[in-house]
Amino acid sequence: MDPDSRSAWTDRLEAEEVVEDRGGPRASEERYPRNPDFGGDMNVVVDGETGAGATSERGSLQSFMEAMAVVDLWRPQYPQQRQYTFYSAPHNRFSWLDYIFTHHEGVGRFREATPQAREISSHSPVSILLKAPVKEFVPPPK
Repeated sequence: MDPDSRSAWTDRLEAEEVVEDRGGPRASEERYPRNPDFGGDMNVVVDGETGAGATSERGSLQSFMEAMAVVDLWRPQYPQQRQYTFYSAPHNRFSWLDYIFTHHEGVGRFREATPQAREISSHSPVSILLKAPVKEFVPPPK
């Protein structure tokens, strides 16, 4: 990745920090749901043990995750499994570049994540299974 290139999530994180530094509210508290689930190709390895060396992008993603209070659903649940979502043919390297994030309070909803077969892309799709929210039963009034 070009060191001068900027990603949308890095720009948003830096903009949020500026607002906070000026005494404003946290943008994440105003605009984002309490337990957001989102994912995608972050193009960086957060955990240095799973692939590429340290990068400024890794630090930016870690800062983003901390500021948004989100965690990656896969790695903490399967720390010993060596599964990958990306293969670089020119470098003959496998990496985990694709993440599924949730707010740290939503981790209990997670059941499993499964990388699927790579067919038309260099990235493997990842499917997740979440527990359905359980509503407390309230009997109807008599």
